[in-house]
Amino acid sequence: MNFALNVSPSQLKDPQLPVRLLSILVEGGFAPERLEVEVTEDALVADLDQARVILKSLQNIGIRVALDDFGTGYSSLYHLDELRFDRIKIDPSFN
Repeated sequence: MNFALNVSPSQLKDPQLPVRLLSILVEGGFAPERLEVEVTEDALVADLDQARVILKSLQNIGIRVALDDFGTGYSSLYHLDELRFDRIKIDPSFN
């Protein structure tokens, strides 16, 4: 079974997020590859450089990263070009 975890903008600013998540996964005997962290574009806008570092760190330890609700709010192809996502979840209202 795989799990998804929504990460808030404030959590995405925490440089210790990858270490904390890995620690929790190891403690629970849960493979990092089974976790997908979901972020929204508004979480990226505050500090794109910091978000890039944290998302890459998560991916380096095996956690998948998804862009959630693409097509709402700050929808930008720039984010798709600047960041590497394992999955993009398009908002149903985006027509």
